[in-house]
Amino acid sequence: MTKPMISITLNRQPVTLEAGTSVAQLLAQAPPSEPYALAVNDEFLDRQHSEHHLLTDGDRLDVFSPIQGG
Repeated sequence: MTKPMISITLNRQPVTLEAGTSVAQLLAQAPPSEPYALAVNDEFLDRQHSEHHLLTDGDRLDVFSPIQGG
């Protein structure tokens, strides 16, 4: 039996993945360069919570490098 699939947007690109995938599991497939920050549906996500944050259909995940100013 196949698992249900969901559609999300990762950095403005459509992605289809298995339901129940966490942010950490998705990022493990193609780890971003350090340092990076995460936002799910325009809300920052603490990286230590990414293992427990399950993505749902329609979510928008942004992975980006912080900008230093001065």
